[in-house]
Amino acid sequence: MNAYERQQKMEQLRKALPPSFLKVGDKVRLNDTGLEQCFGSTVRVAALKNIVHTITAVETESMTYPQPSYPVEVADPELNMLLLDDYCFDKVPP
Repeated sequence: MNAYERQQKMEQLRKALPPSFLKVGDKVRLNDTGLEQCFGSTVRVAALKNIVHTITAVETESMTYPQPSYPVEVADPELNMLLLDDYCFDKVPP
């Protein structure tokens, strides 16, 4: 298999990934995974799980192929500096 064929196969597999469960405008909260990724621990920062954020952007391509995880941005610029993925958030029920 040459490089072109490998690239074509990777493109087909990438297109088969499910899209992110988050959409622009969704209300979300950080989950334990997000707290762990941001602060290295969930101790003393659990109160941050109560803050509701709004999704402002969701990438369409997974950066961790073959595991589907998509970088997202929220309305808080300080959180956006941490490059969080969709699995760091839980959707807030309406």
